[in-house]
Amino acid sequence: EKILVSDITSLRLEFQSLTESVKKLEKEVSLKSEGPSKHTSTVEDHNAHIIHINTKMKSLEDQLSDLRIALKNCCDEKWTLSDFTSSFEKHFLQALKTMVERDKDKTSPYYFFNEWLRAQMSDDKRILSQLKLELEKMKATGAEYDAEVVENLVTKHMESLRKEFMSLNKAESLSDGAFSLNVVQKLIREAIMLYDADKTGKVDYALESGGGSILSTRCSESYAEKDGTISVLGLPLWSTHSSPRTAIQPEMQPGKCWAFKGSQGFLVIQLSYTIQVTGFTMEHIPLSLSPSGSIDSAPKGFQVWGLVSEKDNEGKLLGDYIFDQYEDSLQYFPAQTTYSDAFSFVELKILSNWGNMEYTCLYRFRVHGKQPKL
Repeated sequence: EKILVSDITSLRLEFQSLTESVKKLEKEVSLKSEGPSKHTSTVEDHNAHIIHINTKMKSLEDQLSDLRIALKNCCDEKWTLSDFTSSFEKHFLQALKTMVERDKDKTSPYYFFNEWLRAQMSDDKRILSQLKLELEKMKATGAEYDAEVVENLVTKHMESLRKEFMSLNKAESLSDGAFSLNVVQKLIREAIMLYDADKTGKVDYALESGGGSILSTRCSESYAEKDGTISVLGLPLWSTHSSPRTAIQPEMQPGKCWAFKGSQGFLVIQLSYTIQVTGFTMEHIPLSLSPSGSIDSAPKGFQVWGLVSEKDNEGKLLGDYIFDQYEDSLQYFPAQTTYSDAFSFVELKILSNWGNMEYTCLYRFRVHGKQPKL
């Protein structure tokens, strides 16, 4: 429309210029009498040119009128971007469908496009790989989001618990601090009493001074490399040997143990009373007291069997355990199997140690239980 308007404006200016020229020529003709044929010819040329311009202007004005009518009709329909997009998608899908349906015609210009599309879609491994990659990205994003949510929830919950604990602690404490002091003193007394009660607070029915005794070590051979010797004036009188009895005596000093060769040893103990066995305690010196800086000679795997008599070769398994050298030096093991039968004898079978290839040291072994009701 702008182009047509510009052309019409230009023609109008040209028409005005020609009109002025004609008027000027007519004036000159009236003043001059010579050369009338020449002036007449010039005027006729100008008139013909004016008629041509008028015709062209009329044609351009008609075109401009038609264009304005077309633009008005287009604007009245009020098309939106979504209408255009929808129409484009419709035509695009129809064209794509047409291309796919013409795959049999190798002369068709769509044939190669259809073959390429099939090749892309038939590569299952590549498609699955892409899908897995996208899923992993989605999972990672979701996991980060979930972790952040969980962290926030846990943080809020911990803060709530901390405030609640501080509130309760403030409400229950006394201003003079006597309550806290009494609690501490009570705990200290209980700890001292427990230590005085053979460190366990339980009766040891294997204790030698209480009536227990060692009946047999089966085929175990004692290890006596560094036993002390008592001498007078340079003459040896007697030597102290590593005795199995040490395992049921209360002394706990480095080296004061029953050492036997290898990693397997057996000990048959007669208890001070016939009892229903409830548990056992094995004790070894802590690593901090070991002169060698190692306690690899400590027992590791062991079993305890209940015997009816000293010559009972079958017995009943009371438990299968592991003594952990990295835990406390005194470790309690409850009986894994309880029997209604009462036992007067137990057999300790040490099956392995913590790496010492020469010997194993048993410092203290306790047997706990209860006497059967008459």
